[in-house]
Amino acid sequence: MPLTAVLLIDSSLSMEGVALHNALAGARAFVEEMRELDEAKVIVFSDRLLASTPFTGDPGEVSAVMQNVRASGGTAIHDHLYLAFKE
Repeated sequence: MPLTAVLLIDSSLSMEGVALHNALAGARAFVEEMRELDEAKVIVFSDRLLASTPFTGDPGEVSAVMQNVRASGGTAIHDHLYLAFKE
């Protein structure tokens, strides 16, 4: 059965260091295990939307947005949870 997922990655300053590294590693592992009909979208945020992909089944396209993520800003988790549900 195909899976469609939105991966929210918090890149606020509270995630600096090991926490952000682990979040990105987990997201990359998820994307690498996607099957042929699965789709994912990544939303990277802190106090604002920093990066987003469309829904796609291409693991490379989803992973590309995670290449240069750096911790900065505050956390607007509720705003971005709303955005993810809306998507």
